[in-house]
Amino acid sequence: MRLGRAPFPVLLALFALIAGAASDAAAGVRAVDDVAARFEGRVAFAASVLEARSDALARLRTRLDVARAGRDRQRLRGEAADNAFRAADAEARARAIALGAARDRLAERRQTMARLETDLKALMAETVSFGRQEGADPRRAAQLRAYTRSLVSGLAEAEMAGSEAVDDEAAAEAALEGAQARLNDAQAERLANTRALEAADAAVADTAALALEAQRRRGGAAAWLTGLRDETRRFRQAAGLILTAPVPPAARLAASSLLRPLPPIDTPMAMVPVERPLLPVSLRRANRGVADAAPGVAGTFVLPVDGAIVERFGESGDKGRADRGIRIEAAADAPVRAPRTGRVAFAGPFRQFGLLLIIDHGNEYHSLLTGMSSLLVEKGDTVEAGQVVGRLREGSGLGSQLYLELRHRGSPINPLPWLASGQDKVRG
Repeated sequence: MRLGRAPFPVLLALFALIAGAASDAAAGVRAVDDVAARFEGRVAFAASVLEARSDALARLRTRLDVARAGRDRQRLRGEAADNAFRAADAEARARAIALGAARDRLAERRQTMARLETDLKALMAETVSFGRQEGADPRRAAQLRAYTRSLVSGLAEAEMAGSEAVDDEAAAEAALEGAQARLNDAQAERLANTRALEAADAAVADTAALALEAQRRRGGAAAWLTGLRDETRRFRQAAGLILTAPVPPAARLAASSLLRPLPPIDTPMAMVPVERPLLPVSLRRANRGVADAAPGVAGTFVLPVDGAIVERFGESGDKGRADRGIRIEAAADAPVRAPRTGRVAFAGPFRQFGLLLIIDHGNEYHSLLTGMSSLLVEKGDTVEAGQVVGRLREGSGLGSQLYLELRHRGSPINPLPWLASGQDKVRG
């Protein structure tokens, strides 16, 4: 059977099996089962990561649909506002033209009145002069009187028409003022809708970018899960061949010389590629440098529980291997606090750990806490340094202990230099 290239942890596991197979076949089978169970644990955790990222992608796609629908509605409102603005603008223009025509008519009426008044004055002067003449023609006198009555009547009509023209001008001015007010309102509404549409476009762009990034992350998780499943399958195939095939002494000796402890594969953060949280496009530039600034110096973490440190980083634990964190013994049901501000990346039961809490502190720092009887936070919650996140469970024989592990870029580091100074409860 042709096997694919086994990854580094699988090769080490096979070397361990080769070294021990001849002495105890049953022990070899148990070793295979134990390592296989650990691989299956990795697969199960990777599957949960894929499920979580699939859910996140589905939520973002729903948000994107909602954002697009909101943008479409805003576009319709914007089109209505544009139509209202154009109608108000046309009305204002028409009212301005009407006012101009009313003013032209008024000016014409005033010119007519002025001309009639001039003619009437001239006629009256002629009539007076004609009446002083001796032997005036009676027919001419009758003509002058008739012409005077006509001018007086025409002047009265002109004055009435002029008064109406004044009223028309006032009405046209009022109509123009109303149309201009409606135009101003329509212009303000149009501007507000334009800004709202710009905001809706930005929301769609941000959400689309988040969905694209979430899709990329989901693809990475899917590829990671596929790789782990292939790794597990190759391990089982190779282990089956080794357990059923005779092992030459020379090969067993060579394998024994290569034997060394398997790298830990049962801690979730060792399995999950560390990634920065998703941020909208509009916030990424503003957030540059913020995450890089913390935690930048020691003394920025607080002790998560008041008690005595009974196992330190690097000391041999109860399983004979070096601890990758510290153990703090404290009273049962003691409050467990967040060691630093961050976002909850995982909160819940995980295999033999019981309740496990993982907090992402930014800048690729994570803290892991186990040994709690209850959790007061959920995945995705933001926690502050010193905030109570759970309760310490009651121990059996060894007392109640909280395990704290600090990781940077997935590798365990000693948390003690990072703990805040002045913790008078830190002892042991």
